[in-house]
Amino acid sequence: TLKHILKPLAFCQRWFAMSKTTLNPDFIIPNLIRDIGTAGINLNTEETANLMKGLRPKELARIGKGIWKVERGKKADPEIAAVYEQFRKAGGKMAFAQMINLDQQIRDIESYSKKISSLRKTAKKAAQLKLVKSTINVMQSANTAAENTTRLAVFKAAMDSGKFTEQKAAILARNITVNFTKKGELGSEINTLWLFYSASLNGSLRILQATKSKRVRKMLGGVMALGATENILNQMFPGDE
Repeated sequence: TLKHILKPLAFCQRWFAMSKTTLNPDFIIPNLIRDIGTAGINLNTEETANLMKGLRPKELARIGKGIWKVERGKKADPEIAAVYEQFRKAGGKMAFAQMINLDQQIRDIESYSKKISSLRKTAKKAAQLKLVKSTINVMQSANTAAENTTRLAVFKAAMDSGKFTEQKAAILARNITVNFTKKGELGSEINTLWLFYSASLNGSLRILQATKSKRVRKMLGGVMALGATENILNQMFPGDE
C-alpha cells in the first residue's frame, strides 16, 4: 500500500518537521504570535466578535502563566487550573506530544550534565542519550503549552459568554487557528510528500471561511492596504545599499 511504501520517507519527514517546530526554540514565540493573530481574524466574525476580549494581552499572559504552572505541577491560579482541566476533558487541548513535568525534566538535565564528565565512555554515551531525550521532552512540553494558550483563552471567553456548551467551546477553540488533527483519508500520505501540507491547507481554509463575514473582509482589506503602503514607502526610500 501507499502507506507502507512511504513509511521510510515519513520517518525522515517527521524528524525534519520536528527540527523546524517542536525542537526549534525560535519556533515557540513566533508560533504563539501567529496563533494570536489568526485567532483575532477568525473571531472577528459577527457571531464571535464579542469573544475578542479573551485575547487581551493581560488575559493571555494570565492564562499562559496558569498553563505553565499546571504543566510544571505547581500551584496555579485556581480559576485557570479549573478551566484548563475542563478544556482538556472537552477535547480542546492540542498536544504536540504527551506533556510531562517540566521542572523534573530540567532538574534531570542539570543532574545529567554534572555527572557526564565523570563517567566512563560507554556509560557516558548512555547518559548523553538520556540528556538528549530529556531536552526533547522539554521542547515538546514547551510547544504544547504555547500551542494551547490562545485556544484556552478562546475557550474561556466562550464559556464565560454563556452562549456555548463545553463541546461547542472546545470545537471553536481547536479550530480558531490551525487544527492539526484534520487530515482526511490521505492526509498523512500527502503530508509525507508535501511537508506541512496539512497545516498550510487548514490555515488557508480557516481564513477563507472567516472571509464570509463582512467585518473580516474589511479588516483583511485594511491589512492588505497597510502592506501595500509599506512596500511603496520602502521603494521610495530604499536606504543605502
